[in-house]
Amino acid sequence: MSDKAMTKVKANLKRKIIDIQYCTVEKTVNAYNSAVYGIQGYYSLATNVYNNLTDVNYALLPALRIRLNNRGHTVLFRDTSIEFKQKAVGIRDDTKILVIKDIPLLPVTAVHHRSPMNFSQDISNYTAEGRKKVHNDITVVNSVELGALASIRDPKETIEFNDNMISAFIVQRGGCYITGEKLRFPQVKAIRKKPTSRGGTDGHSNIALLSLDLWNALFTEDCNIARQLTGKYHFDSSQTERFNRLRRSYGYLAI
Repeated sequence: MSDKAMTKVKANLKRKIIDIQYCTVEKTVNAYNSAVYGIQGYYSLATNVYNNLTDVNYALLPALRIRLNNRGHTVLFRDTSIEFKQKAVGIRDDTKILVIKDIPLLPVTAVHHRSPMNFSQDISNYTAEGRKKVHNDITVVNSVELGALASIRDPKETIEFNDNMISAFIVQRGGCYITGEKLRFPQVKAIRKKPTSRGGTDGHSNIALLSLDLWNALFTEDCNIARQLTGKYHFDSSQTERFNRLRRSYGYLAI
């Protein structure tokens, strides 16, 4: 990373920290994490990216400590969710993670150099074929699937929930929140990861879309029956943890 790029990154993240200080809500915390995630993805091709972002992290430590000291609490990385650990690969288990509004702040240093393998020479902004390839590569959710979301809108839910369901669907890349398998409409249900009775919001980060079968299993009170209903999916450990986290959130026993 160039000195100019590092200065720009420091200024950008410091603004996000100040936003959290003066408006401590989920939106500003998620904005900070999104900025960090975007920076890591963009600069991961730089060969010295880890050392560069380590310098950025040290420069931000005073702002994090002084401005956000009484805005949250710290937990050890080992105690964070599997989802968070997957985003923060390479962080040591005993690293302290700042948690604000029940959202852990993503460490700036959770990045490794990534080689641009199999780079296609066909990609170009200057030819019709090149632009088409760019478009096809970034198209994860098609317009038909987005239109099908209308079939599962719940008139009993808030407008915000139904609208943010689209964002959640795109974040899940059109797959089931538990298994990642492609969702098949209209056999789809949208839920809150944390119900409103426990402080959950209508934000897209709190919305999960599941296949109808898994939705039925999730809200089956008897854990033995729920285990039978999910048996055909052959969950791995992370999928089981994700499913059980949802069940516990709604007051059910884990399978």
